[in-house]
Amino acid sequence: MSDPTIKGRWTAITFLQTARDTDGTLLQFDQTLEVGAPATVYHRHQRQAERFVVLAGAMGLRLEGAEYTLGPGEEATVSAGQAHAMWNAGDTTLVTRIELTPALASETFFRTIIALERDGKFPRQGAPNPLRMALILPAYEVELAALSRPLQYVLFAPLAVLGRLLGFRASYLGYNQSAETNPAMTDSFVMHDKKQERRARQHAAVRDEIKDKAREHMARDGAAALSLRAVAGDLGLSSAAIYYYYPNRDALITDLIVDGYRAMGAAMREIDRHDADIAERLLTLMHAYRNWALAHAAEYALLFGTPIPGYHAPAEITSPEARSVFSIISGLFAVAYAQGRLRAGDTAPPTISAHVAQWLVETGQEVPLPVLLATIHAWAMGHGLIGLELDHHLQPVIGDVDALFAYEVNALLRQFGLVTS
Repeated sequence: MSDPTIKGRWTAITFLQTARDTDGTLLQFDQTLEVGAPATVYHRHQRQAERFVVLAGAMGLRLEGAEYTLGPGEEATVSAGQAHAMWNAGDTTLVTRIELTPALASETFFRTIIALERDGKFPRQGAPNPLRMALILPAYEVELAALSRPLQYVLFAPLAVLGRLLGFRASYLGYNQSAETNPAMTDSFVMHDKKQERRARQHAAVRDEIKDKAREHMARDGAAALSLRAVAGDLGLSSAAIYYYYPNRDALITDLIVDGYRAMGAAMREIDRHDADIAERLLTLMHAYRNWALAHAAEYALLFGTPIPGYHAPAEITSPEARSVFSIISGLFAVAYAQGRLRAGDTAPPTISAHVAQWLVETGQEVPLPVLLATIHAWAMGHGLIGLELDHHLQPVIGDVDALFAYEVNALLRQFGLVTS
């Protein structure tokens, strides 16, 4: 599996980081989809999160029944257990950076699918051989979203038995090196993948314990006092052993920031109702943002609080995660803007409008100015109130902070022309 680039008839993948590189924590690759390539099957991963960053072209995404179109620089994160499918939604080649965490045996899965596509065993139209897929999908923990897990087991189990009798295997690398013509090759891959997966699970489990303990320390002492040695001591690890999981304190902090943004985004997406009016959805999402902050005060402070002396967040890692959260809000403002309903940006001071417009050019983001200004305004209002609430400045004066937050969000939506009462 040393060749980093694999090519099918309409798909190409270049692996950037594999399970071997990341000790099983991450699989990262760039995927190219030609115009007219079929969409992926609507599916879910129970133990993996998947992140998409569009590098070129337009990506269609179906997520839990709702459909989105993402352009260059935009991204989406699919949490474990969420049903999703993606496709090339434009008239040019789509290039997407994809990350799966943890890696599990997904590299072998993608190599198998692309090899099948290349050899004409994965049709552009219609379904692939069900006997083969009954072996492949369960082996790599890919579930069809249209069927319940028990029903898939009932359907796939007899098909898998028949498929094995006919010579099909869970791995396929091509005519000349196929595991279907050399069953020992499949056994070798499966054993290798299982060992790799077991090590990855053990490594990930310890990292999770380290992060949980670090969150306890942050809640008690603040993020600035976080120490790898102190965390190791509480977990019964030697001061040297913890560096196998995190090379330094900054790496742990960065991981906690990434987890924080992803958890916040997941909480907001989970409560979002795609069939509701935009104003109602924005109100719900702003409340979800606040509720997560109040329930995870130490993590919220890590994301937006006082800077940690000596720590500089790597923008290439943390900025996309932050944008992923704020894109939930900005995406709704963008829909309202496209519908002609958003009244924002027309009264902004010229110096602000000019600076923001220049920033959009410099960062290469294609976001309408009113949409960005509305997002910033909403975040500044929400963040300000949440910060005052967490520091207990509002409660003695206001009393009912819930009512105040709802009032301020509604006032903001009225200002933007999204509600009239």
